[in-house]
Parts: sequence; structure tokens; C-alpha cells
Amino acid sequence: MADIAVDHLITNNDITLTSVYCDYPVTCLPTKFNVPSGPKGMRALTEEIDTHLYDEAAHMIAFRIPHPNIAPWIKSLSLLYYEHYGKSPEYIVSWFDDPENWSAKNSGNKSICVELSTKADVLNSLLYKITLFINTGLVQVQGNHKDTFVNKDFPVLLKLVNEIYMATNTDKSGLCKINRSEASLEVKPT
Repeated sequence: MADIAVDHLITNNDITLTSVYCDYPVTCLPTKFNVPSGPKGMRALTEEIDTHLYDEAAHMIAFRIPHPNIAPWIKSLSLLYYEHYGKSPEYIVSWFDDPENWSAKNSGNKSICVELSTKADVLNSLLYKITLFINTGLVQVQGNHKDTFVNKDFPVLLKLVNEIYMATNTDKSGLCKINRSEASLEVKPT
């Protein structure tokens, strides 16, 4: 997997949230997150990864996102997986919603799923699957190559989220802006 140029993704793509709200209208997104129901989901860190939350055999990690970042996270997933991996001849990207059709009346847990597969290894082509649970803000990543997500894609996604959030935030006073440092990009094992 080649290095990912965040600046290239930002400058060569639309980073407004218009496409997010076209696909996921505000009426279908929660006004606040519910607390994840499982004990590991409740212990998941916010925009940090605890690599020991799950047993190694599970090939799984999880983290949570803050509610104000739900649209920037959706946009960042789209940029990284459609605009970067999706345009590469080496990968196959599958994006689907569960349930397939959302409505404001559908109060069940809604999720966005992204599967990254390689074209090279036919026997085990799925690298990992990302599931963003819309009602809780929990993100789970599972697959034999989840460490690639942890070490390579997660830092890129955090940078994209920050850039998109700052570019689309309408509060010009700076009072609402999230103060992030490079230290927040670290994966923290416990």
C-alpha cells in the first residue's frame, strides 16, 4: 500500500459536506449519540484506538467519534476509500448502508459499511471491513489486515476529518473549533 497524500486528497476533491447531506439527510442523522450497548463499545476511546480492547484473535478494533464530527467522518471515509483506494487498480471498495434505506422514522441502529478488498489475493481478498454505527458513533474495523487500518489509514482519516471540520465549520470566532494536536493521532496500546 503506497503512502497516502492527504494534501492531494484535500486539494483535488470537494471537501464540502454537500454530498454527505445528499446521501444522508440531516433528518436521518441523530441529534445526539446513544451510548453503545456492549461493554467494549462503551470502553472504546474517542478518536483513539486501544489495540488491546479486543483479543488478537478477533482481528478487530473499535473507537468512537464525537457527534459534531459525524459528517466529516463520513466525508473522510468517502475520500479515502472512493477517491484513493477506489481509483487504484489494486483494490475493490464496497460501500453499503444497513438498513439499505434510511428514514427519520427508522429508529433502529443505522450503519455505514465499507469493505476494502484486494484484487491480488483471491482466496482471502477482504482486507478489512469498517462499520460506522450512526446512532452511537462507534466505529468497528474487523479483518485480517486491521493493523493496516490502525497504522496507516486511521492517521490519514484523522487528518482528513480535522481538515474537513475546519474547512466546513461556520463558526468564524474559533470558539467551536476542535483543538487537535499531532499527539492525538497516536494509537495508544494499553
